[in-house]
Amino acid sequence: MVRIDHQAGPNDNLSGHYAIDDVDGNNPFGLTIQGGEGNLPGFGNIISNRGQNLGISWTHIATPRVVNEFRFGFNRFSSLTSHANAGVNGNQQLGFPEVLTDPRDLGFPGIDVAGFEILGDPPFLPLDVNPTTIQFSDNLVWLPEFHGGRHQIKFGADIRRVGSKNFSDFFARGEWDFLGVATGSSLADLLLGFPAFAVGVRGDSFDDIRTGSLSLYLQDDVRVTSRLTLNLGLRYEYNQPPRESRNRFSVPDLSDNSITCTPKPDCQFFPAGSNGIPRGTYSNDLNNFAPRFGLAWRPLPTARFVVRAGYGIFYDVSVFTRSFLMTINPPIYTLAVSLNNGTNTIQDILDQPGLRPNSSRVSPDVRDAYMQHWNLNLQYEWLQDLLLDIAYVGSKGTKLGAARDINQIDPATGTQPFPQFARIDSYESRASSNYHSLQLRAEQRLRSGMTFLASYTWSKSIDDSSSLLITGAERSLLPQDSNNLKAQRGLSSFHAKHRFVLSYLYELPIGQGRRWLNHEGWVDALAGGWKLGGISALQSGQPFTVHRSLPQSGSGTAPVVPADRPDQIVDPFQAGPVPGHPDPACQSTISQGGRAADEVRTP
Repeated sequence: MVRIDHQAGPNDNLSGHYAIDDVDGNNPFGLTIQGGEGNLPGFGNIISNRGQNLGISWTHIATPRVVNEFRFGFNRFSSLTSHANAGVNGNQQLGFPEVLTDPRDLGFPGIDVAGFEILGDPPFLPLDVNPTTIQFSDNLVWLPEFHGGRHQIKFGADIRRVGSKNFSDFFARGEWDFLGVATGSSLADLLLGFPAFAVGVRGDSFDDIRTGSLSLYLQDDVRVTSRLTLNLGLRYEYNQPPRESRNRFSVPDLSDNSITCTPKPDCQFFPAGSNGIPRGTYSNDLNNFAPRFGLAWRPLPTARFVVRAGYGIFYDVSVFTRSFLMTINPPIYTLAVSLNNGTNTIQDILDQPGLRPNSSRVSPDVRDAYMQHWNLNLQYEWLQDLLLDIAYVGSKGTKLGAARDINQIDPATGTQPFPQFARIDSYESRASSNYHSLQLRAEQRLRSGMTFLASYTWSKSIDDSSSLLITGAERSLLPQDSNNLKAQRGLSSFHAKHRFVLSYLYELPIGQGRRWLNHEGWVDALAGGWKLGGISALQSGQPFTVHRSLPQSGSGTAPVVPADRPDQIVDPFQAGPVPGHPDPACQSTISQGGRAADEVRTP
């Protein structure tokens, strides 16, 4: 890291910094199809990351009442994750057909034998991501003389250009799955070279995604009286829909033409920038106005009691991940699942026509998500150097990004709205959230050698999608029922009802000028000046969703992990048999030879 500060004159100050860091890692265990780590070494991944950050600022005092600050920023992060056997033609060595032949994609194919560990290099590698951000911003502060000098007016602009050149060659070496279809034994099927199905790809997933944003703001901090200050502001944001520089986005053609067209699946997709589809595949959002309001008020003559409140709207920016998924649609990058016709072997199963294609799209009516935040805060200095704080803090999320399958199978009829496609993951502005909390804080400033800060939060967070993509607590990308999104609403996966944090620092009364061992010299040098501090945190647990291990509903909810949820049919905290259960074993307890619980609240 390098930093330089320069006083160019009495009214100008220049500063700049540059930072670079490299991180290299080697993980002997590879990523599985579910995103976790496998148990077999030798199929790991190699990580090479480089981050660079450059910042330059110029502060100019135009007059005693006008100050301007200009900033330039550059940020780049390059991340390459390769499979351990990159460059080794493992398909050729094992007698498997080659899939992609680019040297960066070579390695060992995926071999999934039901009941055993998955063999082969991770299917989602190699992955190369290179986001770059260039930023220009200017902020001006003006202290006008009118109205008794009670105003402090700020206004400015922020311009950003963001780009990312990436590739992620999913299943570049293919995958062959052995389920015991031929012999009843998955291992015997492997020895015979008889896969139940195989996954192959063609094309390349390289993309060059670019976007930009413009933000303008105006704020007036006005001192109405000596005891009341108001903060009034308005911000406007424009976030350009991400575009691929060579129009390599494609979206599924949902018209009847894609049923009869040829050749499939390429003809079933429209490239962005054609057929009335914008280059970013969705239209601009031009109404992102974000008002801000705040106040600080001393209602009593004393300065020991202060009321603070605030409200604001805050917009989210475009997410490249959802746009990137449109570069792995046909015809740019085609993934095909080929079923065994009864005679296929490892060598020729990929010659079979693939099943109907899965696809991704960003809904044409996507809009920028936004949050409304508000708070009311009461602060009171109860005793000397002891500050008490009580606050209500809330927020509401609107038009939050979330995915659903707009082509989900109706379990009752087995039909789909668009039978020419399999799953269609649609990323939409459909989700919402709300958060309410009571926050208490006590701060003891240094007194008698002791200082502490204690805070407690009692809160509740509810939403129908806690993240755009898969999280540790929510392993399924899609809803259980994409046509009944109300059933998704519940506690957020990050919800924590109670949280208490205590930080403390105590100067030990030992050494010169203190209560004990009040001596000079070596005694004070060894024993004096010590402090004891720590941070203690207590937090209630966070919820998680239980999913069925198999797609029980038959509604096609298993892109990575099935989204089917089990139904609660009895009180889970009540031990004993379940008389109405369709499984007779559940109608008696374990001690009686059945499966129902003899005791509860245990693992």
